[in-house]
Amino acid sequence: MSSSKDTRISRRTPATTQNEIQRGIDKEKNKKVTVRVILVCALILAIVLVFINTGFFYRTIPALTVANTDYSIADFNFYYINSANDTYSSLYSSYGDYASYMLDPQKPYDQQQYSEEATWDDYFTESAQQNMRAVTLMNILADNDEEFALTAEQEAELEQLCNAPQEYADAYKVNVATYLGNVYGRGMNRKTFVENTTDMYIASCYSSYMLDTLEYSDAEIENYYNANRSKIDTVTYRVYEILAETGDDVDAEQALADAEAAAQALVDGADSLENFEALVAEYEKENELEFGVGGGTYAKYSYVENYPYASWLYDATRVSGDVTVIANESETGYYAVYFDSFDTLDYPFIDIRHMVVYAEEDAETGEISDAAMADALTQAEAILDEWKSGAATEESFVEVYEKYAAEGMVTGSHISELYHGSTNTIPFEEWCFDEARQPGDCDIVELAYGYHIIYFVGYGENARNAKVVDAMASEEYDAWLTENIAQYPAVLRKFGYYFTRDF
Repeated sequence: MSSSKDTRISRRTPATTQNEIQRGIDKEKNKKVTVRVILVCALILAIVLVFINTGFFYRTIPALTVANTDYSIADFNFYYINSANDTYSSLYSSYGDYASYMLDPQKPYDQQQYSEEATWDDYFTESAQQNMRAVTLMNILADNDEEFALTAEQEAELEQLCNAPQEYADAYKVNVATYLGNVYGRGMNRKTFVENTTDMYIASCYSSYMLDTLEYSDAEIENYYNANRSKIDTVTYRVYEILAETGDDVDAEQALADAEAAAQALVDGADSLENFEALVAEYEKENELEFGVGGGTYAKYSYVENYPYASWLYDATRVSGDVTVIANESETGYYAVYFDSFDTLDYPFIDIRHMVVYAEEDAETGEISDAAMADALTQAEAILDEWKSGAATEESFVEVYEKYAAEGMVTGSHISELYHGSTNTIPFEEWCFDEARQPGDCDIVELAYGYHIIYFVGYGENARNAKVVDAMASEEYDAWLTENIAQYPAVLRKFGYYFTRDF
């Protein structure tokens, strides 16, 4: 009965109701499928997000390709950071603390202008790509050159470079992966660092190997020097800028004429570099100014090339005591310029070894007291006496240096191509370039931060000729590199490249 009744009810159920029931069943199935799909997608997304945030992702996903070489996100960041660090170091060596006005490492690079058209981020990105292309080319050439191999000294230097992060990590009391991640961003580990450092080092060594094969005749060297003196010579000069007075009640034309007259008076009264500086100091005192005299000692052309007096300074006919008055760039005042001398580098390189005993700075003020300088001198004298009591040779100087360097008491180096202005440390260079200096001389030289113990090794090749050959070889090499690197374009891999520079 019940079965029959159920059947009758079923037969009496309208078709639309049956369809609705079926649709409900299908809808429920679809809902379950959708939920499953959403859950699966969410799981996949979670896995992807976790993967993206791992170092493995940054080390394996290519950011760009050069020839048949894939460079990962971490690889690209390595070259980018190296470019940024090298650029800042170069600026700092020239401008000291003022370097941060040109490039501030504490601010995002894409928020700082390198030029009117580009940011520093643009510059470092382009530099990284160019360096990766050059490194790829050089490593291919080095691999295929059966006559090229790293020397034992180069192998040792490369090992030292590869081990440097561990030493820094130990100093900061962190593991090496943490240290490298802090410097180069996510994904950088020791293996990736060593691989990139090795490639860069081999490329650098092979470049030097190629440059060393280039030779030039004496006539070629002389002709290049005569045509490119500004690339070789340096100048010693002083300059002082006098600005025209400004204000609502000031006659602008007369004020500019007064500024020119004041500048002319300075140079007319100057008969020496020191006298010019004294006249500037007197002028500033009378006018309650504190700008100070500018200029340079053994200044390269690159130091002055953007100033209107650059061509005047580097005129080959210039002689000591020449003076001039030149309008400034904005025509709001005048420069008084005193020329002292050219340094043509026509003398032998100086070869020295030295170690530095630093005076301890006050922890609060950062200043160095007379007592701290006295302590540093006592230490320097004790080290020098120890050297003198031994063999007193270059080899024993190195041994003494290594002993005290290991104890953290001194730093030092071997400078085999010292020329005027190469250290920007005048007392240091005055001792080295003393005409009475003989191989084997060793003495202590005082500087503002401590004492140098200097050992005079001897004289090297002619500095001017060496600089000219370097310049000629660099120009020839750069032209060759520009031509050959065109065969190795950098092909961006958009997905990976998107994650670069995420520091």
